[in-house]
Amino acid sequence: YLAFSAVIIFLFPIVARWFLKRYSDNISQYIFVLVLVFLGGVISKFAGIEAIIGAFLAGLALNRLIPRTSPLMNRIDFVGNAIFIPFFLIGVGMLIDFRAFVDRDTVWVALVMTVIAMAGKFIAAWLTQKTFRLSVDQRRIIFGLSNAQAAATLAAVMVGYNVITGTADDG
Repeated sequence: YLAFSAVIIFLFPIVARWFLKRYSDNISQYIFVLVLVFLGGVISKFAGIEAIIGAFLAGLALNRLIPRTSPLMNRIDFVGNAIFIPFFLIGVGMLIDFRAFVDRDTVWVALVMTVIAMAGKFIAAWLTQKTFRLSVDQRRIIFGLSNAQAAATLAAVMVGYNVITGTADDG
C-alpha cells in the first residue's frame, strides 16, 4: 500500500507538472488528467485496494496543480458533475433491493448508522467550537456543512457492499 500511495502522491504531480508546462492545449491537458485519474484507479486495483480510492488519491495529488478558474478545471467540474457523479449514483442505486426497505433489521441498521454518523459530525463540530471559541451559530454551520456528504457516504457504502458480498467491480 505504501508503494501505491507513494507513486500517486509523489510521482503523479511531477509528471503532471511536466506535462502541463509542456503542452498548453486544453483538450490534451484534460485527457492527460483523466488518464492519470484512471491510472490511479488501476494501480490501486493492483495493490488490492478499491479503484475509487486510487482515483480519489490521484485527484487529491493533481488538485493543487490545476488553477480553480482555469478552463481545465471548468471541464473537469462539468464532466464530473454531469457524467461521473450521476453514473456513480445510478450504479449504486441499481444495487438496492427494495424489499430491504420493509425488513426491520435493515431499517434498524440504517437508523443506527445515521444516528452514529450524525452524532460523530455533531461531536466534531462541538469540539471545534470549544477549541476555537466559536459561537453556537458557527457550530451549527460547521455541523450543517459537514453533515451533508452523500457522495462520500455512498462511496463508502459501495466499498462496504463489495467487501461484504465478496464482489468487486471489474471496471
